[in-house]
Amino acid sequence: MKNQVHKLVCLAICAATIIFANKALAITTYTSKVTSGNWSSAGSWNVTGSGSDVKYVIQAGHTISMNVNVSGVDTVSIYGTLDMGSNRTITIDSFGTILVNSGGTLSGGSNNTKIIFLGSPYQIVGPFTTLLGNLITNGPRYATALTTTAASGDPQGSFVGLSLLPVELSSIEVVKMATAYQLQWTALGESNKSTFGIEISTNGTDYYFAGSVSGNEEITSGDYTFNIIGVKGSFYVRLNETDVNGNSKALATKYVKNNTTADAFQIYPTLIAPAGQNIQMVLPTSGMYKVVVYNLNMQVAAESTASTYSSNEAVSFNSSDWNLNAGQYVVVVQGNNGEVYKTRIMVR
Repeated sequence: MKNQVHKLVCLAICAATIIFANKALAITTYTSKVTSGNWSSAGSWNVTGSGSDVKYVIQAGHTISMNVNVSGVDTVSIYGTLDMGSNRTITIDSFGTILVNSGGTLSGGSNNTKIIFLGSPYQIVGPFTTLLGNLITNGPRYATALTTTAASGDPQGSFVGLSLLPVELSSIEVVKMATAYQLQWTALGESNKSTFGIEISTNGTDYYFAGSVSGNEEITSGDYTFNIIGVKGSFYVRLNETDVNGNSKALATKYVKNNTTADAFQIYPTLIAPAGQNIQMVLPTSGMYKVVVYNLNMQVAAESTASTYSSNEAVSFNSSDWNLNAGQYVVVVQGNNGEVYKTRIMVR
């Protein structure tokens, strides 16, 4: 059963990934995968996500050449080289960013090569060459609709260095998950220069450090999550920010009303596919457990051998291990410590 239940109760850990997968889909990310390639070539990029926001990342050691006009872009992050191409135009959305990271270079183009930000009356015009003093290097530096200068012949003036602007929050919430709470927040400002610290208190006065999350490279905003586990009863969670100079400030404190004062048996999902889907289980008390699946006639449809599990251990089963036909079943988990848990599931 250890293998089977290690297919059944990984749910606690997987839950955060599953629940937050929808948020990840908010961005479609194109990441360069060749040392030299054209922008328009599908072979130049690895693609992840399927959301409406579009981000391009050019990795260190890679050169991507703009061989077409580009539009509908939210973020371009350059660690390698972006060759702008002769007479080419890249149009970035109103709140988008083009970021030249440390070691990155924006180069090439002609006097008809342009970077356009929707909503800005100004454009950044090439060529981006050493000869004209317009090669964009010395990152991290970024350009947005707000930094683009009236002097379109001054690309250097439109790319500004990353100063330590204060990070502010546009949203923060605590979401109840299957076996944990998840702190979710969106930070505004140059969060790539910050580290977020999470502190927990059960009385609102005495806080302990729970963990930290590094800021990402977003200039305008970034989404973050942190799982809070092992807290019983209501609690406070405080989010802090520390910049690279060691300056710290508290961003927000949330109170979470938690009625769960003891660990509980959990199994999910209860609506499963007949094969290939992971079923997760969390055992509240350590002991040796056996899982038996009964049909509605109380005939054994599947069972595992007894295995030893620790308190709150996450166990994962795959539905194909149970080989169940469509219908309703009762899952019974029996422990040698006298504990018995029952859950009804439906196989579709």
